[in-house]
Amino acid sequence: MEFFLPSILLLLISAAIVFFVIPRFGPLVLAVVSLVLLTIGMYNHYTLFQNEYRASTWQLGLVAFAPYIMIGVVIVMIILYLTYLLPSGATSSVPNVKTNTINLPPPETATNVITEGVNNAIRAAAPVANIKINTTNQPNALNNNNNNNNNINNNNNGNGNGRGNRNRNPFSPPLL
Repeated sequence: MEFFLPSILLLLISAAIVFFVIPRFGPLVLAVVSLVLLTIGMYNHYTLFQNEYRASTWQLGLVAFAPYIMIGVVIVMIILYLTYLLPSGATSSVPNVKTNTINLPPPETATNVITEGVNNAIRAAAPVANIKINTTNQPNALNNNNNNNNNINNNNNGNGNGRGNRNRNPFSPPLL
């Protein structure tokens, strides 16, 4: 009875670690931990049974046959791989299965809810920030004075032909 309860407790703790802690680790952490534990286990096993490994001589007679065994294993693996690649003799016909088609809305409607939410948030913040908002998809609609200044400046130096900043991407969507 003195070994029963501690072993049950150890089993429950290890089960909790396996089910709750280990799944949260990433694959790299799990690979490194398993490699470290395997190395520790191999070292412990070799130090524990070192005398038996030294006294074992039954495999010395197989040293002469090792190249032939390796070549035979490689040939068998190649044959098995080729039989895996080749189709089997009995061909099965694929039955005609009707697939269910799902009617989805067009892709351009996917952002309507997001755009509406962003516009509502901007409209709600506009009175606090004391700015004028125009959400009618017009470029540079936030600051009309800046646009007028750009038009005047660009008319003066011939850089934008009265259309605002020449370096602005004409294909970019409006901010609001």
